[in-house]
Amino acid sequence: MRRYYRRYPRGGTVKIDQTGAIITILIFGSILWLFGAKNGLIVIFSLAAIFVTLVIPIVIAKRGLDGLISLLSFNKRRSEISNLTISNEEPVPVVVENQEPNFYKKEFLSKAESNFYQVLEKIAVDNNWVIQSKVRLEALIGVKFEAENRYGLRNTIKSREMDFVICEKTNLKPVLVIELDDRSHQRSDRVERDENIEKSLREACLPILRVPVSYSYAPETLTQDIKKKIVS
Repeated sequence: MRRYYRRYPRGGTVKIDQTGAIITILIFGSILWLFGAKNGLIVIFSLAAIFVTLVIPIVIAKRGLDGLISLLSFNKRRSEISNLTISNEEPVPVVVENQEPNFYKKEFLSKAESNFYQVLEKIAVDNNWVIQSKVRLEALIGVKFEAENRYGLRNTIKSREMDFVICEKTNLKPVLVIELDDRSHQRSDRVERDENIEKSLREACLPILRVPVSYSYAPETLTQDIKKKIVS
């Protein structure tokens, strides 16, 4: 497995800057010590003059003015070098090749929901309805702004998902919520949650139909149950 890493986080020692500073001090100190203070300064200025008269024309000839600017932009190079820090922290991986994926594609409907949907879809086509599935309850109803304990009421419908919603075909207006109930709805916590959902839907004038999970469904009976709920 091959990994690419970002530069180390800031906070370590900039070893490249330290080494360059030490070398520069040693060179200048050695010149001043060998030639004396006055003569040493003359030597340093002479080396600077040689650099200006020889090195700069060569750089311009080979790299042009952009190369000269890059050579003289000490601050830019220093800022780039300062990013190369040494730290005891672990490096942060950026790109990882040949790694097993962390996500997988889920089935949108369970097997029981899929079986029910096939029957429900035929009923919807015959009655000019549209079926929506996995709909957030907050997308169907809302809490009035002036309601007492507004945020508490919103929490009762937040993160709730309805199995199926029957909508009018022309404008997708929801006319009925259908919940497919399996054994999990018999738990005490689910019973309480279902009661709160039914109460909220009833106040919003949106009917709900609960259908027990089954191996098969009678289309005629289901159609009648749906129409009774919508009419009422």
